[in-house]
Amino acid sequence: MRVVVGDEVGLLKAVTFTQPPPVSNGKRRKPDSSPETALAALQVQVKPLINSLNRDYAIVHCRFASANKSKIIAATKNGRIVIVDADSGIVDSEMQVFDPPSAKNPTPSVGNKVSSEEHFIGLFESAGTIISCTSRGRITYHQRVPSLYSAESELSDDALPEISSWLNLDNLAIMRVFDLNPKFFATGGCERDVALWRTNRPTNSESTDKWTISCVWKAKNVANTYLDLRVPIHVTDIQFFPEQVQKKSLEKINKNNEILPSRIATVSLHKHYRIYNVGEGKRKPTLSVEIGEMPAKRLFFNKRAREAVITDTKGSATIIDTETGKRIGIFKGFHGTISDAAFSAAKGGDAEDSSIFVSVASLMVDFHFVI
Repeated sequence: MRVVVGDEVGLLKAVTFTQPPPVSNGKRRKPDSSPETALAALQVQVKPLINSLNRDYAIVHCRFASANKSKIIAATKNGRIVIVDADSGIVDSEMQVFDPPSAKNPTPSVGNKVSSEEHFIGLFESAGTIISCTSRGRITYHQRVPSLYSAESELSDDALPEISSWLNLDNLAIMRVFDLNPKFFATGGCERDVALWRTNRPTNSESTDKWTISCVWKAKNVANTYLDLRVPIHVTDIQFFPEQVQKKSLEKINKNNEILPSRIATVSLHKHYRIYNVGEGKRKPTLSVEIGEMPAKRLFFNKRAREAVITDTKGSATIIDTETGKRIGIFKGFHGTISDAAFSAAKGGDAEDSSIFVSVASLMVDFHFVI
């Protein structure tokens, strides 16, 4: 298994975990097959891919290409997206999405708060098309990169467009693309409740530069508290349930029999875990519970979305039932905010029987990967 981690000084590393071959000592002794022994026996190899020590090149997002697993897509603090070969560490290509702010051009203020500098809040790739979004609502479907998809794949009528647009929103914290249909994506942030967007094909089939992006659904805040106080909004992560709409709902946007998102789950800085039934057009959450005692940071589903991991800013990872929000268990012992996590199915086992790999952004400069 290979894992790629990036840090705030621009280092990109590939960490490979391998199981050593069994050693026969001539004795017929039953081997110890406990998980603790298996983890302790893992051989770890760290290979640096990018060695630039520059905080302007801090890695804020990275992921493997969906079809070509030998390519890594990374987004940096200074507005670049680079494509790196995972074996040689050679940068195949790079693109500048936005210009980093300079000291002469300070970031504007919003109300009593000074808005943060523009940075990437989401990165996705599908069939060679990279999709990125920034905290100021700059959404970009980049030109298809040939090295990211297989040579056998061909462009179809449902190919993703090349488009760059603004969502007219700022203070965004997260952008998540719907895996089953990348034409849909969701956003959320500080006082920006979760909203569902989609790309719209131009009416004239011969035109390729008039694709538009429109909001097709937007969440509505919950009722005020018993003290008649407004519930604050600060969405920190979004996940789509891996299911599609079964009923004939959202017909006004389902003109081409596309796969539409059915439900969306979110977590917030105010410890809320919520589920929205987008397929039925309901704007208020069908489930809203508080998880833990610290602000929620990330939300991760397993393959069938029956269980989820919610991480917080203190270093805890809580496993919950996605349908009820009830806590199943909790992982402790991390130091610092947990910035990333993933479910990894056991070899030869069902996706439900999975181990969890958690990436922790510690108080030190480097990122630590904990199993």
